[in-house]
Amino acid sequence: MSSAFDISDSSTASRVDMSRPPGGGRTGIRAASVRDGSAVVVTVGGELDASNVESWSFLLSKLGLATTPPGPFVIDVRNVRFMARGAFLSLAREAQGCRRRGFNLYLVSNRPVVARTVAACGLRPVLLVLPTVEAALSLPQRPAMKVRGAAGKPREFDYGSVRRPPKRSRTFFSAAT
Repeated sequence: MSSAFDISDSSTASRVDMSRPPGGGRTGIRAASVRDGSAVVVTVGGELDASNVESWSFLLSKLGLATTPPGPFVIDVRNVRFMARGAFLSLAREAQGCRRRGFNLYLVSNRPVVARTVAACGLRPVLLVLPTVEAALSLPQRPAMKVRGAAGKPREFDYGSVRRPPKRSRTFFSAAT
């Protein structure tokens, strides 16, 4: 599996089928990555739920490490059928790591429910949701956005403060929305 994450050459592509991880079982995650200069774009499909959040976090961290400043690291979830709260938290943690390394992580989705979920969970300071990959890549490459504390000093995002969405929306989004 380590060769699937080797995207060191410029303008290369990799496909990662994590539906059958090395340890056995099924994760339901499909991902394809493309590197163009310092930017890495990952297109994800399938379902991201509690059963595969560890594999999702592993995928994000490996591909995030392949991104170099000024980045960006772009995650396209337009083909994801279901995304649970843990998947959003993994994205937020990786976004914080990307900022420490000097580039931004952008989440791509054309579904309004994704932006609403990011806002409802209190992750808007960490995750920027854009409608297309082109929009993410067209943003000026600048130093990573910083999360600021009350005194204006950079701070780590407090994941303990992440709000749960209302009970009625246990499913964040599905193919029907």
